[in-house]
Amino acid sequence: MIHQRLRKHILSILFLCMAIEIHAQNYIDLFSVEYAGTPEVGFDSSDHTTSLKTLQTDLLIPLVVNAKTTVLTGLTYEMNSASFDSNRKKEQLHGLTLKLGLHLKHDSIWSGTYFLLPKLASDMQSISNLDFQIGGAVLMKNTRSDHFNYSLGVYANHELFGWFVVPMIGFYYLNPTEKIEIKATLPFMFDVNFNPWNRVKLGFNYKVQVRSYQINTHTNPKLNPYMAKQSNEIYSYLVYKINRIHLQFGVGHSLGRSYLMYNEKVQWAIPLVYFDDARTSLNSSFQDSWLIKFSSFYRFRI
Repeated sequence: MIHQRLRKHILSILFLCMAIEIHAQNYIDLFSVEYAGTPEVGFDSSDHTTSLKTLQTDLLIPLVVNAKTTVLTGLTYEMNSASFDSNRKKEQLHGLTLKLGLHLKHDSIWSGTYFLLPKLASDMQSISNLDFQIGGAVLMKNTRSDHFNYSLGVYANHELFGWFVVPMIGFYYLNPTEKIEIKATLPFMFDVNFNPWNRVKLGFNYKVQVRSYQINTHTNPKLNPYMAKQSNEIYSYLVYKINRIHLQFGVGHSLGRSYLMYNEKVQWAIPLVYFDDARTSLNSSFQDSWLIKFSSFYRFRI
């Protein structure tokens, strides 16, 4: 009886993985955790230094309804720790995002993934309606072959500075020998990796993040500030596989990174363009630096 239940459970997982098809890749990452740290870096306008540490975990739980419909749910947690101003002590900013979505297979070529993304993002010193955000994403995928697909979509989130809207274009390519893999969801991510040996991958990654966090501990009671995070990272990495668990070590550098505190908002924004932006920064940003990343993910092959 136990073996029958286990076999049924494994077959269910295989079925849901095949039903998702968010990319044409032959795997799905059900859980991941990533830690990144930087050495001591200076601020733009003082001799003070700080170190930056970030942590992100991601959980995806797919629930199959039928051959064409899969419910997607899960959680993403992130933490940023640093002195975000030369006059402030080290503090932490947290983000917790609930993922509520559907994956629909419309026909043999087109499929769509639809997400509602409510979020709690602040220093968590106190919780109010100002700490909550709401967003969503739509990604339509066209499968051209077992080795290539492309996707079009849009991401939008009501950040603390205003609405942030991002058109997305993506693609996935796996060469016939399955040694070279390229995947991208632009402008957020681009990754290329090479599989020279059975358990080892070598890769290159570019990653962009835009976030905002409510600040509840500012010393001026007349202000209601938030932290706007802009993170651009480029790094190379090595992955070692142990069955379904993958361990990754990466070294890279930040490009134009900033954690800036504001009190004013903008009308709305798209990547690199903020409309009606008359904001004045309440802090000085620290400089770019080298970074070291450690991550692990549980990958289920289809």
